[in-house]
Formats: sequence, C-alpha cells, structure tokens
Amino acid sequence: MKGNPMTSPRIGLLLSALVPWLLGGCGPSESATGYEVRGNAVYWVDRETPDAMKGGYGGLVYQRRERGIPEADARTFQVLPVFGYAKDAKHVFFEGRMLEGSQAATFQLMAKGAWARDARQVYSGGAVIPGADPATFEPLGKGLVARDKHDYYWGVTPLHVRDVKAFTVVRPDADSADILEIWGYDAHGYYAREEMTPIADGATFQFLGYHYAKDAKQVYFQQGILTEADQKTFQFVGGESAKDARRVYWHDFVLEGADPRTFQLMTYNYTRDAKQVYHLNEVIPGADAPTFQVIGPSTKGFGYGKDAKRVYYAASVIEGADPATFAVDKSDPELASDKNGRFQYGRRIEK
Repeated sequence: MKGNPMTSPRIGLLLSALVPWLLGGCGPSESATGYEVRGNAVYWVDRETPDAMKGGYGGLVYQRRERGIPEADARTFQVLPVFGYAKDAKHVFFEGRMLEGSQAATFQLMAKGAWARDARQVYSGGAVIPGADPATFEPLGKGLVARDKHDYYWGVTPLHVRDVKAFTVVRPDADSADILEIWGYDAHGYYAREEMTPIADGATFQFLGYHYAKDAKQVYFQQGILTEADQKTFQFVGGESAKDARRVYWHDFVLEGADPRTFQLMTYNYTRDAKQVYHLNEVIPGADAPTFQVIGPSTKGFGYGKDAKRVYYAASVIEGADPATFAVDKSDPELASDKNGRFQYGRRIEK
C-alpha cells in the first residue's frame, strides 16, 4: 500500500502486538492479543490462559482465539496507538468489533485514549456515550469526569445534571478507585461516582473535603447523612477525619471518647487527642498521647509509631522493640531495626 508506511498492514500487525506491552504491566498473554491482517482479511486475535496448564512461557499454555472482522477493509486498515482501537477508510473498531455509527474520517482519540470522538458520537472504552455532544465534549482530568455543553458524564454514564452552568467540580481527576468521594455538586445534589445524593438546602451547601459535606440542615458522608452530627460546628479535620463540638469521626465511625478540642491529625493514618492515640478508627490501648510520634511509613500505608515506652506497627505493639533506637530502613520501609534486632511487617526477624 502506498502512502504513510505507518498505516501498512504489516506495521499495523506489529503495533497491535507491541502496544499493550508498551502501555505497561502486560504479560505475554496480553502482548499477543490484537489485530492481524492476512491477505484481504482482518482478524481480532485473543490469546488467553484458560487455566494453569504445564508448558509454555512461565509454565502456562496460551489458547489462541480469533474471529474475522468482515466489515474491515484490509487495504486501508490501521491500528491506532491505543490498545483495542483501529480503523479503516470508513469504520472504527474496538477489540475486533465495529463501532456502530462511527466515522473514520473524523475519529480522534482524547486523553490518551480514555475517550474518543468523531463528528457524530463520543466513546469511552469502545462504548458510545448516549447523548454526548462531540463538538463540545471535553475530559476534565485524568479520571472519569467529563462534560459537554448540556451535561456532565461519569465514564459512559450521562448524569442529567439539573444546573450545568452552576455545577461545581471539586475533584476533576476522580475515578473508580475513589470510593464514593464527592467530586461535584450543584444546588440540587452532589455526586460520588455516578450517584447523585439530594441536598436539603442548596443555598448553604458546602463541600468540606474527602467524603464530607454539609448545609444548614444536615451533614453528609458519601451517599448518606450523619444524623447525629451537629451541622453548625461540623468541620473536616483532614485525612479521613472530621469533628463537631461533641464528637470526632473517622469516615462515619464515631471515635469513642475522643476529645474534639484537642484532636489532631498526624500522618500514616495516626491521629490523637490529649489522652488517646488512634489508628484509623481504633484506639491504641495504652499508647501515651503526649509522647507519641510517627516514625515513618510502611509500604502497606500503616506506618510505624512510638511513645516513650513502646513501638507500634499500625495499632499493634511491637513486643520488645526499643523506642529510643527504633528506625525505619530508608531503602525498604517494611524493614526496621533497633539496638536489639531487625523487624519486618511489625515482627522481629533474624539478622
């Protein structure tokens, strides 16, 4: 085929094998999945590991599955630089199926392939986004939030926002890993993922941070209401904690006995007040709040802490550890040592 060599069937075949590997984290099974052009025909080939059979790369055997793509024109077929997408002179394809209504001449990938559009439709992961306007559609960050002139979207889901002009986005990079964190709102409701929670008083609504919000009538957490919270004094402390004049909260758990006046945020999921130390929503029994300090991180995100008498891994005491000499290994945060020995995951190990 004459013209741009990058659109040739052979180069397209090579890219279909290399793209998933280059995108990172793909094993040999995935790297062998993609499009193949053979003569005048185009195929989608999927090599999977149905079970851990003997032999093959790494002790596994990969099962080859292929299906022809009768709508594809082999002469003009090209693999696009995002895994799964391809097109010919007339159609666009995703993972071996033609995208109905697609227009190859105007098709373009957006946000590194998280979204795509042509003159007729908008796509995400090969799915058409119902009602999205391709002319004004734009991703708002690196996550699943996007908008056009008449609505907002979570992935492929139109949200049917009631007041688009007044809608406020507080976390444009929100994605599916953000468990029910609030990312946007208007006077009618706020959104955590694609779910809208109605607001009692839109005129006084405030997004506080993380999962928390409030208005003049109630306090909100994720998609529910903190019925015992005092909306007048409720405030977001930071991390995953909040408080009002009477209580301290971790998520929607009340930290029993915690003093809101002296409560403070530390690091690596530790908090404390004048009398007690907490890890997440647990009181650490016996920990001395005035002398407690965070030593450092662990790869699990729990952290190490100590007071004048003990050393802690998350909420657990590390028996026999010496707080005066205990230190976390800078090259491996799961390893630590004191004058008497070494520790891993909060447990003593042999030197």
